[in-house]
Amino acid sequence: MGYTFLPEQPLNSFSLVDEGEEVFPRYLTGGSNQPVSGLLVLSYFYARKTETISRLMTLTNGTAGVSVTFAALGVYSIDSAGAATLVGQTASDTTLFGATFQKWTRNVITPFQKVRGQRYAFAHLVAASTMPNFAAVSANGHYSDLAPKLAAEVSGQASLPASITNAAQSPTGRLIQGFMLP
Repeated sequence: MGYTFLPEQPLNSFSLVDEGEEVFPRYLTGGSNQPVSGLLVLSYFYARKTETISRLMTLTNGTAGVSVTFAALGVYSIDSAGAATLVGQTASDTTLFGATFQKWTRNVITPFQKVRGQRYAFAHLVAASTMPNFAAVSANGHYSDLAPKLAAEVSGQASLPASITNAAQSPTGRLIQGFMLP
């Protein structure tokens, strides 16, 4: 898969957060996405800095989650074959995503080291009768299977799996924003 590109100064650096790191530039987050219950959504990125991550954050838009039975965020390290290994996660919290247009920040269970240049995927997994709507962008589905992946989905999940094979990840145009914070 040969992922080696990492610009020294990204073209969009004016919009990067000062503390931590985001999946994609904030100025692109003009849309929203509402996944189905039990759908693990992975949004890929290359880390632009090395730091210890102790909190994860995401944003809801116009629909709140109702009757949430599982809600967690996670970060997966992606290897050269595209397989994902869970490196950090929040505990499930059924109070997450119960309001619209909010920032939701939770501590990770065990802080982890995010390494500059490494490929990662930020994970959202929610099970609810009404799913929350997340701040997101949509990529053209025709491009979703080009390497490297922008986003992928894994259906039928009740919790964040410890690992996910590349074959189990279905490409998608669904890119949900996430933030990793020290």
